[in-house]
Amino acid sequence: MIKESNLKDDELEAMLYAKRIKEFYEFLIGYLSCAAVFLMAFHGHPLIYIVLGFVGVGLIIQGLIAFEVIGFFGPNWEKKLIEKKLGRKL
Repeated sequence: MIKESNLKDDELEAMLYAKRIKEFYEFLIGYLSCAAVFLMAFHGHPLIYIVLGFVGVGLIIQGLIAFEVIGFFGPNWEKKLIEKKLGRKL
């Protein structure tokens, strides 16, 4: 295991990016697997399409965030929050 204190800021950022991409693909695989099962089990029931649609929208938003197409917080947001909590600059 790599200790985070030994890594540079750009390396930590790259690791975070890789983690977000991995989590997106895990969610995608889980969504597709569950969707296939539920569609086979409840085919024709309108509620299943609504639920899968809402979860699909969440999947799309997570993908856009993971691939850095959109972002709700700036790149230095966490650092500013930590500095505010500590009451000093890092």
